[in-house]
Amino acid sequence: GSWEELRTDWFGILNAGQRQVPTGVSDSHSRLSPCGYGRTDVYLGLEDPAAVTPQALSAALKAGHVVVAGGLTMRVRAAEGTSTWLPGDVVEGSSANFSVQVSGPSWLVPGVLRLYKNGVVVEEWQSPETAEAGVWIERDVAITADADAWFVFEAEGVQALGGMWGSSTPYAASNAFYFDVDGNGWSGPAAVAR
Repeated sequence: GSWEELRTDWFGILNAGQRQVPTGVSDSHSRLSPCGYGRTDVYLGLEDPAAVTPQALSAALKAGHVVVAGGLTMRVRAAEGTSTWLPGDVVEGSSANFSVQVSGPSWLVPGVLRLYKNGVVVEEWQSPETAEAGVWIERDVAITADADAWFVFEAEGVQALGGMWGSSTPYAASNAFYFDVDGNGWSGPAAVAR
């Protein structure tokens, strides 16, 4: 329920030029304290759960190929020409085309999908009133940067989950995509501004 403060901290870390992988976690300290809201969805590129290995999971986490989720989930990919990128990757160049999909059960309405650039909302899309086959929002977005920058997609619900999760709202956020525009390695906005 306190993800707004954590998001502010994470965005500050990114703006300072540090690439930190966000994680969603959940635990319980009593029988009345529920777990299961926060989780980390990891991109492994595997269809068969039996094919998942500790090494593959570790490599994907270290690469930052993650989405932080609470009730909702999100899939984001970027492409330009023959190059493709996942959350946590450095996009080489000044532009890429993103494919974003927000999914969840019919009773968890996302409300809004936001695109952040260096911690500032640059675009928003409202969710429809109903999902189609579990998909609430699907967007193709062309992103261009004129200097090194980072971008994050975030979906946030408007109605509290209630029950065990009280006032927590449906949520999902991609790890950052880091644009290396000048080709000499990614730098955070604080370094670019100097």
